[in-house]
Amino acid sequence: MNSMSRGYYDPCGKEKKREEEKCPTILKCGCPSTVQLPVVTTGTTNITIASLNLDTSCLCDPVVRISFSGAFTSTVSIVTGGISLQVYKQCKNQLTPTPVGPSWPVVGLVSTALALPGPVYPSFTICDNDSCFDECCTYTVVATISGVVGATAGAAFNNSSLNAIVTCQNSCNKCRRDK
Repeated sequence: MNSMSRGYYDPCGKEKKREEEKCPTILKCGCPSTVQLPVVTTGTTNITIASLNLDTSCLCDPVVRISFSGAFTSTVSIVTGGISLQVYKQCKNQLTPTPVGPSWPVVGLVSTALALPGPVYPSFTICDNDSCFDECCTYTVVATISGVVGATAGAAFNNSSLNAIVTCQNSCNKCRRDK
C-alpha cells in the first residue's frame, strides 16, 4: 500500500484503520502587472500595483502566506519624501481595506535628483492568520507616494506579482465530501 492511500492495514490488530484527514492547501498566483507612476505627484498618493482574490471558505482557521515581488524602474527622478509598499486585505462585508504587516520602503527621503543604477527589486513575504471562516478576501499591494515625486523618464513598478499559499492551522474536514 502506498503513502497516498486513505487507510492502512494493521497486521497486529488485523483491522483497517483510517488515517486522519489532512487540511487542504491552496496555491494562488497573481498575474504580473506593470503600473506607471504619475509624472508629478504632490502630497500623498496611493496606487494599487498588484492584487489577488482568495477564497478560504473550505479551510478551518486559515493561515495565508503572501509573497510580493516586482521591479521599480526609473532612469531619473526627483524624490522628496518616499515610496513605500503595503499589503491590504478587504473581505466580504468590509467597507475599507485593512493593512496586513508592515510597510516596506522602496525609495525614501531623497532630496536631490536620483539616478538609479538599475532597477530596484522590492520583494517581501508576510503571513496573515487573522481570518474568519468562510471568507473570500482580496489582497492588494499599494504603493504610497509621499512628498513630491517628479519623473522625467517615467517611474514604474514592472512585473509586480502577488502570490499566496494558504493552509489551515486546524483540521476540521469542511471540504471533505461524504461518500
